[in-house]
Amino acid sequence: MLFDYRAAKERVKKELTDLVEQVWPDVQPVFEKYKWPIPEQPLEKARRVSYHLGHIKDEQKRKKFSMLCDLSTDTYWHATDFWPEIRKSLAKEDELFYATLMIEMAKRGHEQGRLGYAWIVKSYDNGSLREFVSEEMLAEAVNCGFWEIANEYFTDGGASLPRDYYNTLMNYSDILDLSSKVNQFKQKPLKANSLKGWPDERYIACFERARQKLTAEDGAWLARPIIEQIIDQTLSWYDPKPNPDKLLEIRLETYKEYLNTKVIQDLLNEEVRKYIKYCDNANEAYHWLFCAKILKPYLTLSESEFKELVSSSLPKESYGLERILVDINFPKEWLTEEVLAYIRDKIIKYFNELPIWKPKEIIPDMIFLQDALQTGWLDEKLGRERIKSGLETYLKQKRRPSGATVVGLLGSLKPEFVEQELYRAVVHQGITDLVKNHRIKEASIWYKKAEREGWLDKSKIPQFELTQEKISKNKQVVSSRTLDFYCE
Repeated sequence: MLFDYRAAKERVKKELTDLVEQVWPDVQPVFEKYKWPIPEQPLEKARRVSYHLGHIKDEQKRKKFSMLCDLSTDTYWHATDFWPEIRKSLAKEDELFYATLMIEMAKRGHEQGRLGYAWIVKSYDNGSLREFVSEEMLAEAVNCGFWEIANEYFTDGGASLPRDYYNTLMNYSDILDLSSKVNQFKQKPLKANSLKGWPDERYIACFERARQKLTAEDGAWLARPIIEQIIDQTLSWYDPKPNPDKLLEIRLETYKEYLNTKVIQDLLNEEVRKYIKYCDNANEAYHWLFCAKILKPYLTLSESEFKELVSSSLPKESYGLERILVDINFPKEWLTEEVLAYIRDKIIKYFNELPIWKPKEIIPDMIFLQDALQTGWLDEKLGRERIKSGLETYLKQKRRPSGATVVGLLGSLKPEFVEQELYRAVVHQGITDLVKNHRIKEASIWYKKAEREGWLDKSKIPQFELTQEKISKNKQVVSSRTLDFYCE
């Protein structure tokens, strides 16, 4: 028999109005004491009385009044608060009426974005409405209730999961058929959430049970959080795995039929976008680039589409990004011409502004300059000219630099970026400066290097005692001796 919901609500309204008048003598003294006006509208009067339930002397009336108030305002989730006590005094047909109204109200709550069906499952599980929920209704509540929770709490990283509702519903996962409602209820893509511990083993088991009945697109929709979890766990920064590329391939094998579907490709694009965005963190950039490289083969984007994805994800305005990209040798071929030119301009601007805050270096940030040259991020002619100019200035300057500054220059200068004659002149001058600064150990190292390579000109360096370290097989210094050497 069909349940007349509208008639049921009218009945509740009338019963509540009648009950207000019955309990009014208990509450009226409170209104008189504080000279509160008495509402004329019945439901408003009931609402005001509900604030003073403690003054209602008859316990049974007090509890029933609370239930009727909840039913009149569609607050079905509180309507069962006193249900075990209330139903004892009800006739069977009244008991069935109220229980049915609660269930029907919960169904309508589902349509308003509430956890109506999940509440029915909870009320069945805790026994309050068990005898009023058929097996068919329970199956419907479990399968609709799952999507109430999933669409609200598993589509973003927001609100805290109502674990009591979810865990209760998953107690009946044996009757949860993920294939039955996916087309009806799916809204936004489901997302993995490690803080919520989802997807959990129960969900994965339900998916495996349903996957044979699903189309590729529907299966991909349900597999998405599982695949996302696999990617996050395999490529984790906090729990690094050996050979993560091979491990990911193995773990994704089970879900390979879904990898080229739109929902999974969207996920993979999001993951790559996230990793590229994280590349502005100097301490972690190499790891995130490595992750992006691992995922790239799984993308079905064209070359131009991939360039657009990466270029639009790169935090171009981040301070120091150009240094990070050079340091990790970020693939230039991943960027559009526009973004590539932008980063190269940032590199040039960086070097042009360096002398302001790095005055103690002979060639400011020599290592970065040469790395930018070596990786192709800086125009070779421009970079070589800058190094040459800096070295020529060093050779000509009258006020000689400190020993530490010279050690830094010689230690960072790569001969492949300098003409041979200029490089050798700088080394000879460096040895001279080191001797004058009493840095004999470092001067000896460069002296022996030049001598070993056969281009040392002893006439260009001052007379000094050459120190030589004797190294054992395990490379620990065991003794030292001084060789007297006098330049001609």
